[in-house]
Formats: sequence, structure tokens, C-alpha cells
Amino acid sequence: MLATMFKAFGIDIVPASFWSSGNNFLLAWVLYSISAIMLSMAFLPALSTENPKETIKKTVKDFLTMHKHSGRAVTDYYDMYKDSIYINLAILCAFGTSVVLILGAQLNGPVLGGILTMVGFGALGKHIKNVAPVVLGAIISAYVNKWDPAASGNIVAIMFSSGLAPIAGAFGPIWGLIAGFIHVNVASYIGDLNEGMNLYNNGFAGCFVVVFLLPIIGIFKRDSTFEPEKYR
Repeated sequence: MLATMFKAFGIDIVPASFWSSGNNFLLAWVLYSISAIMLSMAFLPALSTENPKETIKKTVKDFLTMHKHSGRAVTDYYDMYKDSIYINLAILCAFGTSVVLILGAQLNGPVLGGILTMVGFGALGKHIKNVAPVVLGAIISAYVNKWDPAASGNIVAIMFSSGLAPIAGAFGPIWGLIAGFIHVNVASYIGDLNEGMNLYNNGFAGCFVVVFLLPIIGIFKRDSTFEPEKYR
């Protein structure tokens, strides 16, 4: 609302854009260390139980069962699976970090924000099965659009595209890939509406993608009683 009023009165807003670089070794070491710590948090408590082997087996089994959920809100993995969520968090942290490094991009504040957001929601719906298709679609989009694929803006959009993971979980990896592809393009221009005044720009873009995609998915499902809830 403010951005539109400023534009109407001819007040120019110049968004600030500062990206750090050259810190990949240190920040990657920190992120992979966080992954290792979280992985240990999944298994170390088992050592204090009467039957550690069975406890570890149950933890791994619960982690695998976690992937049967679409990720739609509210899916509280900690409430359902307890310590096994730490395996999920560790994998998502390592996955996000590795994607950035493989793409030859820079780890910086906003990118870390995207990775750690992905990790945090690993306790509330996200897992590698529903995140990977969306991130892959986002990566493809970054490589075919006119921007540098390794540009921090693209990388931030790729990381935050994981917010659309429930699309892949509920309707399959193809729809997840499409959602990720669209997200990067929308996120690149949605800031024009608010002139960079909305710090949660990628979440804003994700809302647009969902509103756009759900009716189309309903058409392709050829189901006159299409209800997203039943795909949980």
C-alpha cells in the first residue's frame, strides 16, 4: 500500500542491494557442522535407552515414514516422530548448502536465511522428497531466465522455493517442478509491486504461485469435486 502511494506522489524508492561474497569456506563449514550436530541429536539419545539398537531402528523407520506426508499445514513432525526429525533437518541443511556450492554461488546472509528456513520447516512439513522437485524446477528456471544462474537473487529464490514443497507432496513431483520453475520468475519481479519494501518477498511470490496453480491442477485432475484436503 505504501509503495503504491509513494509512486502516485512521484516519490522514488531505491531498494538497497548488498551481497557479501568470499565466505563460502567458513559458512559451508558452519552449515555442515550444524547438519552433523543435528544428525547426532537424532541418534545419541538412543544410547541411553535399554535397547539402543531397537531405538535407532525405530528412529530411522519414523524418518522414512515421514516422507509419506505431503507436508500440508499443519504437519507437526516433532509431535508425530520426535527425535527422528533431526535426521530430516540434517539432510535438508546439507542439501541446501550443497545446492548453493554446486551452482557456484555465494553463501551470504539472505542465502543462509533461505537454507535455515528450509531446515526449520523440516519439523513442520518439509522433507527431501517434497523439497527436491521444487528446488530442481527453480534451478532449471534460473538457468533459462536472463539472469546469472549463480546470482544471489536467483539463489535466494531457489532456496525459498521450498515453501512450495506441499505442492509436490500433494500432487506429485511434476507439479512440484512446475511450481519451482514459476516461483523463481515471479520472485524476480514481484518486488516491483512493493519496491523492495516487503522483506518476505519470496513468501509473497509463493502465495501468487499457489493461487495460480491450484485451479489449474484441479482442471488436470479432471475431478469435479476437487478438494486439496484429500491429497494430504
